[in-house]
Amino acid sequence: MAKWIFLLRAFFPSWKFFVEPGPCLTLEYRFSQGPWISSLEKIPRTFLTTFFNPRGNLLHACHNNLLHLAQDIEKLPANADPASLISYQITHNMVRFFLPTDRQTHRSYQFRVREERSSQILIESPTHDL
Repeated sequence: MAKWIFLLRAFFPSWKFFVEPGPCLTLEYRFSQGPWISSLEKIPRTFLTTFFNPRGNLLHACHNNLLHLAQDIEKLPANADPASLISYQITHNMVRFFLPTDRQTHRSYQFRVREERSSQILIESPTHDL
């Protein structure tokens, strides 16, 4: 029963959004110890996106998942592996989805979630092979 309740989180926003301004999280990746590159763009806001905004909806879902990841990491016991979290695995899949397609020269990548204002790193992944 608890798994079904967990899956329902996809349909509801993080309620911390309505309580107080929370952290502004950003998802970054890098290839082979190169510079960090922002993976998620800002959500476009125009008059037309009020009526039809599939890209914006995707970005909303991705940013919402970063908030869920932050909440899950706060609740995680000290000795637990964050890679076991569903929100971490979804974040990893998001990074793989947003990686550029012209990556033939790179063999590995790494990602991290960082709080924009304070530059505090919430989580940094190990290096993954492409």
